[in-house]
Amino acid sequence: MPESIFDQPLSDQSGRNAQRGFIYQNHLGARFCLEMLLDTSLHQVWMESHDDITLLWNTGTPEAVCEFVQVKHMELPSRWTVEKITHRDGGNAGTSLCEKSLAQSRHQEIARFRIATSYDVNDTLKPIKLPLGSPERATQHSQIQALIASISRRFNGSPPLSPKGEDITYWAENCWWEKCPDSIEALWALNIQQLNRVLQVKGLRLEIEHRDELYLQLLSKVELCSYREPYRERTNFKLERQELTDWLAERVYKFNQGLADTNSLSTKLRAAGFAAETIAAAQELKLKYLGECLSNDFCEPRTLRLLEGEILDALLALRSEKYAPGSTLSPREFHDLCAQTAKAILQGEMLHNGAIGDKPIPGFLAVGYMYQATDRCFVQFINPA
Repeated sequence: MPESIFDQPLSDQSGRNAQRGFIYQNHLGARFCLEMLLDTSLHQVWMESHDDITLLWNTGTPEAVCEFVQVKHMELPSRWTVEKITHRDGGNAGTSLCEKSLAQSRHQEIARFRIATSYDVNDTLKPIKLPLGSPERATQHSQIQALIASISRRFNGSPPLSPKGEDITYWAENCWWEKCPDSIEALWALNIQQLNRVLQVKGLRLEIEHRDELYLQLLSKVELCSYREPYRERTNFKLERQELTDWLAERVYKFNQGLADTNSLSTKLRAAGFAAETIAAAQELKLKYLGECLSNDFCEPRTLRLLEGEILDALLALRSEKYAPGSTLSPREFHDLCAQTAKAILQGEMLHNGAIGDKPIPGFLAVGYMYQATDRCFVQFINPA
């Protein structure tokens, strides 16, 4: 009798591996979008158009530069080598990695190439890991010439040419091999850091817990550009710098005004019947609370945690009262009672800080923490039953 399917090893993981590759590529596309928001010379990112990703650069001259990016996220038994990048599928010309990359040089724009991999290269390919135009790359002329000779030998005297007549020398001299993070999770984490830098440089203030959601919305835009029909609308695969800049500012504004579609403080306050200006004020108080926590000069961190615990305990007790059968408190009355209770805990409190001595705790911090607790789903102002 055959074994149960629950006890048998998985037989086909090819689709799962392919999915990981596409997900990694989309996160890399999101990274390029974040770079574009900081670098005015990068003005468009195209997904799944001519190559996996295509970057359009302004050089300050009439000649534009197209950078064709091939993304490779896969498990390999060893590092990338000359043998791997020149291997032809079935021995057919034009099927190797470097041939496919070189073949992208078929337009009037200047072509550059990038191979973005999560797996590293061996020593022979290391010279092209140095960024194009860098002083370090300039010192690698002899090593790059040796690499060109090694690649050419692999093609048995018939080296490939681009449609514009360029050879492997042009490819090697204009290719940057970028070693990217090993995993999707590591790339994701680096992108969140880059998003934080973008917000800082742009002067956009956004509370920490909304930044993951903002990044996911950016990733969704990239994914759409990866699969939308490109022939029906030529903009379907393109992400453009000014459009993305405007989108970012609009999304941050909506988050801060409580208008973004997230399960957050704004959702709960709207459900309780509060006006937009009240919701905006609540968001601002929560932002101020989070900011004060980061630059805490009024109490010791442990004391702050104890204070938060005391307020949360009081809010949970009020929640039990509000949600009890027969409660007559309206959502607004319950909101006001929570705020009064939180502020009462701080009333007259003097906490000691070794550097500045005794200092009263600002009352708005209690309400700010109340809104933080609400945003984290500990409290809501209408009875969920």
